[in-house]
Amino acid sequence: HSFPTRRSSDLKPWIQLIGMIVGTIICYLFGTIWFCLVANYTFKAALAVCVIPFIPADLVKMIIAMIIGPLIKKRIR
Repeated sequence: HSFPTRRSSDLKPWIQLIGMIVGTIICYLFGTIWFCLVANYTFKAALAVCVIPFIPADLVKMIIAMIIGPLIKKRIR
């Protein structure tokens, strides 16, 4: 069977944003667990040091990607 394929550029913007958020959460999770193991921090303490301070900037970067991505795509074509 052949399944229809979609490029990420064909997805609705809110679906792209959800994808970026989920991907970032997965990165935060693995990074936080690794930090806990290496630095002997509790999960809560590691979140306070390694995740929470970076959430605002990461959200801004996601919004910028949502704005700039389509502009770059138009210029490449």
